[in-house]
Amino acid sequence: MSQKTSGGFSLMELLVCIAVIGVLVALSFPAIRQMRMMSASAQCSSNLRQIGVATGLYVAEHNGNFPPLPENASNNWYSYTIWNNPGGKRQWMYMGKLFEGGYIEDGRAFYCPTAKEGTFDYESQWAQRVEGTTVNEHFRIGYLQRVTDNQPTPGVLTPSDHAHPRILMTDNFLARDNSLHPYADKSTQGQRELHVLFSDGHVGVDASGNRWYHRATGSLYDDWEQNF
Repeated sequence: MSQKTSGGFSLMELLVCIAVIGVLVALSFPAIRQMRMMSASAQCSSNLRQIGVATGLYVAEHNGNFPPLPENASNNWYSYTIWNNPGGKRQWMYMGKLFEGGYIEDGRAFYCPTAKEGTFDYESQWAQRVEGTTVNEHFRIGYLQRVTDNQPTPGVLTPSDHAHPRILMTDNFLARDNSLHPYADKSTQGQRELHVLFSDGHVGVDASGNRWYHRATGSLYDDWEQNF
């Protein structure tokens, strides 16, 4: 009589398969994380380019002048707000004029996909406070607007600024915790990147790591432009 052999896996074979799968999954995690970071970086650049295109349209319809920009460097709050209620007068401010004027239709363009959740992200800020063009209270955006305290006319970039591209917006580099933006973490393969939108509409990447945790002042941007 012939003996019947089992076609199943032995316990040892099963354990070996599980171990191999575990190793492969562990090896894939860094690659998956890197792909997610690259995707977020591409989306961040795309957002800023969209703002750049909108700014170009605004400039064309406003005699070559850019939207007004923050001029008060004493409080970082001004660099990441685009709506306020000064003196009981609710109004869109700074780069928020692009949304008010219909140059940007989706508020998601103002948020880096890697911004800190609950502080500088779309869902906790714009989505909860903006309905159409109506706003209930001030809120943060996910990028920083240029502070212009060193300009000839604070708060204003004029047609003369077209000759030499000026920084308009960047990733948020103010907060001192690494959860704000993954590239702020030195342990992330040494990367400390900032996406930068210039007044001519192009977007650059500063990987020097020299701007993190600085206060947003006009002199910082002036120096940045010279050394970018």
